Amino acid sequence: MRRFLFWNIFVVFCAVFFAGGAWGTEWYFAANGVEGAIDEALDDSEVGITLEVGDGANFPTTYPYLVWVGTTECVEVTDVTGDVLTVVRGADGTTAVSHLDGEAVGLYVSAGYVVELQEAVTRANKLLALAWGGGTGVVRDAQVATYLKVVATGPVGMSVSVGAGLGLFVDDVEEVGVATVVGPIVAPVANPRIDIVQLTLNEGLNIKTGVEAGSPEAPSPDADSTVLAEIYCRVGMVSIKNTDDSSNGYITDRRVYL
Repeated sequence: MRRFLFWNIFVVFCAVFFAGGAWGTEWYFAANGVEGAIDEALDDSEVGITLEVGDGANFPTTYPYLVWVGTTECVEVTDVTGDVLTVVRGADGTTAVSHLDGEAVGLYVSAGYVVELQEAVTRANKLLALAWGGGTGVVRDAQVATYLKVVATGPVGMSVSVGAGLGLFVDDVEEVGVATVVGPIVAPVANPRIDIVQLTLNEGLNIKTGVEAGSPEAPSPDADSTVLAEIYCRVGMVSIKNTDDSSNGYITDRRVYL
């Protein structure tokens, strides 16, 4: 059922996203090699920028997009006719100012482009999380049960390895791109202890240490975190195992699947 829901929402998202931008907004166009120079001085109110002869050919005719005039002002290009750019002055948080003949005009990285991408990623993350039920846990593909699985690093070792995978947090997503080693874990001193391996939104993988006790309990996960595994730690342990060998620490899988 969730797979069916996911694909239906995904199709709607793609239709909206690619037919005019995210949720119907108009995205800025981007291209490489868009450069020229002003052919005459420009005051702080003119909306037509005359470029040096032939430079207009370097500028796209897909609008709108942002270009910098010199290093002080960003403008939004809404039309190119020959060597004249029609613009909206003082774009992307800058202020319209006067410019000298010969100043450079170019399409360079601007905060506006970065913000657009960040907003798109945020929307996509929320859409994915909601499509999988809107809870907190681990996405498990039917063919890959190792997603975010915590395993021992070898016959001897006080660290653990976490498999690649995707964690969902109500309306956001945290990805572990490759298998990652976390640790080392320090053995308890007087009594056993239970630690947890957790995935935390915007912070990634980490180990939360429990409290030593005769009958220890696992600590609660931190805010915006999902527990991947518990690690039972014994006094004098020299290794962490996938199963209990009665002498060392061992891993218990605690992933919640969505």
